This record gives sequence, structure tokens and C-alpha cells, in this order.
Amino acid sequence: MSPAKELAERLKKNLPEVLGVNFMVFAVGDRYARSAIREMARSVIDADLLRLLMLGLPRLLDPQWLSLVQEFDGRDSPFELLCRPDMRPLIEAVLKPSPRTIASAVEEDLRPFYEQLYSRPEMTDMVWLNMFRIVSSRMSRRKHMFAFLVYVPLDRPEIISQINSEFKRIAELHGLDNDFGFLTPMDSGKRAILEYDYYIDHTDPVERGKIGRAMIDIDPWLDGLAAKIKGVMPLKYVFSQGCSRKENFLYRS
Repeated sequence: MSPAKELAERLKKNLPEVLGVNFMVFAVGDRYARSAIREMARSVIDADLLRLLMLGLPRLLDPQWLSLVQEFDGRDSPFELLCRPDMRPLIEAVLKPSPRTIASAVEEDLRPFYEQLYSRPEMTDMVWLNMFRIVSSRMSRRKHMFAFLVYVPLDRPEIISQINSEFKRIAELHGLDNDFGFLTPMDSGKRAILEYDYYIDHTDPVERGKIGRAMIDIDPWLDGLAAKIKGVMPLKYVFSQGCSRKENFLYRS
């Protein structure tokens, strides 16, 4: 959602601490799928609300606005308030969503470019972004990223939690920045692919050494987990099956 690192960090901090959002599920579907989701979920950000929040993001994170949302008297959490249809006109009036508002988050000399960029409707279109923005804007925003991908059984949340906890433990043992990436369901919900990310300064020999030592812990742990638990499989074993001839890697120019 954010074109700037500083704004992204503030959003990530305020989502759980102020707005009460610990996780989100992104879904694209036809009207029947969307109707089913609305019946299951108490609060839903639809395409129009996401566009409003993206274009008004700098004002959404304004301390005065956040304080106002927190102090609102009612049974709904701040996030649920944002999703209420009757609150939409008020939110729009406060956030003043526009290409100029979102462009105010970047350095002054870049603002004309970003204002022109966010004038394009596809830049705030959930479906278009899901189809054509190949790489998420968060990837390698702070540092070079090592992405670990693992197929997991989606009906065993304890396994998913165990994998995330171990990735975090290994990263912290070696002093590496780390974070959960995503969990994407597949095969009609039978399994999912999980991503966990490590971040390093790849120009720093010390940090390169840290990731090297972490890999010594990660590879045998994941291989052992895959051998013991049905449905767990590191992506490295299936990523290039059917689309890569490994003998090409042996040639030198």
C-alpha cells in the first residue's frame, strides 16, 4: 500500500497496535465468492475502500486521526469502524484520498512523478495489482531478501506455527532481521505455500557470514521436517522440475 519505506513501517506498527489488525486475508473472486466471504467475515475491505485507504494513507496514519479512531465510543474495534459502510463518507472526508495525498509521502522532487503514477486507476485496483504486479513493493525494500518457501498442510495450523517459530528462532540466533512473508492456499485449501524472509546487507561480509551460518541450521531442519511430516516439502526440491535442465549449470562461458 505504501510508496515509501518510512510510511510502510508506520503502517505495519499501527495496524496491530492501533487498528487492531494482526493479520489479513487477501481474496479475489466473483460475486458469489465475495458474497460468501462477507457472510463469514465480520469486517471486509472491499476494492473501493482499499483504493480510498491507499490514496489517503499518509492521513490515515496521522496521529490525531488515529487517536480519534481509538477514542470512538462503540463496540466496534478501530478496524471494524473503517469497514462500516455508514462510516465511508466520514473516512473519505478525513483522509482526502487523491494522487496528491499519497504522493506527499515521498521526497518533494519525486512527488510530481508519484502523483502522475497514482492517477492511473490500475495502481489502486486490487484485481489488476494481483494479476500484473509481479513483485510486491515490500520485497527488498530495506535489505536484500532471502525467501524460504515451504509447502505445508493447511489443515494443520500447529505445523505452520512451528515452522514460523523455528525460522524466527534461527534468525534471532544468528542476529538476522526476519519476518513472516505470506501463506497462500492452493489445491482447494488442501495445502499452502509458506514464505518466511530473512534480510541482510549483502554488501557487508559480516551479514553474509550470518546467512551462511543460518543456512547450515535451516537445510537439515527442513529436510528432517519433510521426512517426518506428510505434506511438508521445501520448494527447492520441486521448483525447477520439468522446466530446467541442470546440466546447463555446469557450462562456463
